[in-house]
Amino acid sequence: MKQLLQILHFFEDVLWPDVIITIILGFLAAIITVLIKIRLERGQINLPLPKLNGVVTQDFPDEERSKIIEEETEQLLINSIVKFQNSPNANSRLSAFQYIAQMAKGIDDKILEDLARKGLSDEDERLRGEVCYALSMSGKPRFIQLIQEQLNDPSSWVREQAEKALKQLEQIVDG
Repeated sequence: MKQLLQILHFFEDVLWPDVIITIILGFLAAIITVLIKIRLERGQINLPLPKLNGVVTQDFPDEERSKIIEEETEQLLINSIVKFQNSPNANSRLSAFQYIAQMAKGIDDKILEDLARKGLSDEDERLRGEVCYALSMSGKPRFIQLIQEQLNDPSSWVREQAEKALKQLEQIVDG
């Protein structure tokens, strides 16, 4: 019985103040949350909203949404071309060309050929391989010869990419 009383005194002296403080803090947090909610609903508090990068297109009609997306895509492509042509950093040129590769079907043949020739003369083998991929993604048979020339690249990786690109382009052309 004496041990039980000691345990009860321990709880009363040590733990009880912590329990009361925890209950009080929880109660205060609940009250503050309710007060903030009421003030927000009444418009008495204005929270700054983060600015959006780009346009939220769901609020526009389909035709206008398509136009906005097309303009944004065109601007991204232009930015990628500029980045590719002007960056001294190999990783930046590669990432820019990866976006260009995804848009290859919609790029003018002459522009794509000029970009490809610049990329194929780059010292970065990853970029030369990406150019092969982009040319295959264009779906245009006129680039077959340019890809075939890469079968003689000093890098085995570029040669492999050229082989894959030729197979892929042949499937697109035949399909």
